[in-house]
Amino acid sequence: MLFDEARNDGRQREHGSWSFERGHLTNGHLLLHFEISPPSHGLPVKSGPAVLFAGMEAFGGSGDVGMSEPMAALASTVIPACDDSDCRLSADIDLPTSEIADAIARLEKRGDLMWVSVNLTLVRTFGAGQWLQVLPLQPAGDGVLSARAGQLGAMEAVDGTLFPFGLFPADQATSIPKGGGWMFTMAFDYGNTVERLREQADDPSTAVQTVDAAISVGIKPTCEHAAHLTLHDDAGDRAFDAEAFGKPLVEGVARLPIGVRWHLTLQDGGGIDFDQGRQGWGVRIGEIEAAGSPIEVVANFDCAVPSGSLEPVGAAVVTDAPPTGEDGLGTTAPSISDATPRDSGSLAPSSNPTSASDGSAALLVGLVVVMFGGLVLLLFVRRPRSRA
Repeated sequence: MLFDEARNDGRQREHGSWSFERGHLTNGHLLLHFEISPPSHGLPVKSGPAVLFAGMEAFGGSGDVGMSEPMAALASTVIPACDDSDCRLSADIDLPTSEIADAIARLEKRGDLMWVSVNLTLVRTFGAGQWLQVLPLQPAGDGVLSARAGQLGAMEAVDGTLFPFGLFPADQATSIPKGGGWMFTMAFDYGNTVERLREQADDPSTAVQTVDAAISVGIKPTCEHAAHLTLHDDAGDRAFDAEAFGKPLVEGVARLPIGVRWHLTLQDGGGIDFDQGRQGWGVRIGEIEAAGSPIEVVANFDCAVPSGSLEPVGAAVVTDAPPTGEDGLGTTAPSISDATPRDSGSLAPSSNPTSASDGSAALLVGLVVVMFGGLVLLLFVRRPRSRA
């Protein structure tokens, strides 16, 4: 991946897909074409423009230690809004190659070159920019070895997957610090960049009606294994997210689309899919539905039991909590689908690394290839960072 939203979260359900269709090198530029079918979501919002970001890094290692040299060039392309009933996106990326030689030289002062990668992340907008969805492009199968695209002079089609991360309010987008996201050479505020590009594009979407929700959640006794509190729907879209580690009280505000049923989940930091096979800890309570006027969401969690309860306050429609989950994992809502691994595989390098000394260099873009010499294109994407 190029970058991820620091608080990205979602439920295990049907993944999206992407495919690298064609590419070539011309006049110092790497030109790549992608087709993308993003995962669905659960909010009553219409899609706006999307932005596909791409960047490059040289990757290698010394012994068992992996290392990379990021490049400053960051490409982006705006993709028109799609048909929400069957969303399919087409994107062309143009990356300058002028930094590749220097990046390889810097890396080879510390270790052996294995490949150069092009890493990608898609950011979708919804509801006139009210909501975002951040989708890193990931390999489809056995880690990087499943993402091979042949040689630079004869690129081959390859495909991958998109984990169904949920939508979240655009004003909650987390800026990427220098050196963050694995490969940024400078700080990057992707949220403001996406909004600027959206405003310059044709956006057919409109803002959805929301109501204010005042949130007050008590956690007694406090617990060391409860790291995050999230207000989310069945599809994993979130309206509120806060750190809960060691806190007896979490308070905040959110704006909730009318007619959507929300749950409060207190979990260990690994994600709201704690009950879908990842062997995590969590407690999920109630259903909350905004009916058209401001509401107060008042809840209490007991980490020792574990359990939780909602108080029926304001205009919220509150239902009883679902039954307690198995193996002491707490109160859970019904699973949306069978569990599937969130990670896409290991980052084990090819067993045949290349180096500049024999004129070999690997180029990656979301896939990897076993290298036999020559310049190789790799369409590789790193696994998502766990929320430890």
